[in-house]
Amino acid sequence: MNYATCPTCGHDMTVDDSGFCECTNPECGLVGYVRDLFDGDENIDAYEAALLWRGSGEDEDMTFGYSEDELRDAL
Repeated sequence: MNYATCPTCGHDMTVDDSGFCECTNPECGLVGYVRDLFDGDENIDAYEAALLWRGSGEDEDMTFGYSEDELRDAL
């Protein structure tokens, strides 16, 4: 299980290997797939981008502006 920051409330989100995300904040309740919840133009740090990229099955469209080598290095 990987973690990312919820784009809605800022709490942790769990990200499974299929790229499915779920916010840990019960008051937020945001759920969905990485590709649907995170805009590729958002400014997120390399580590968080790497977690989302890995959670999406290393989808080349989910690199958030980082190279795959940068994402691997961030992990």
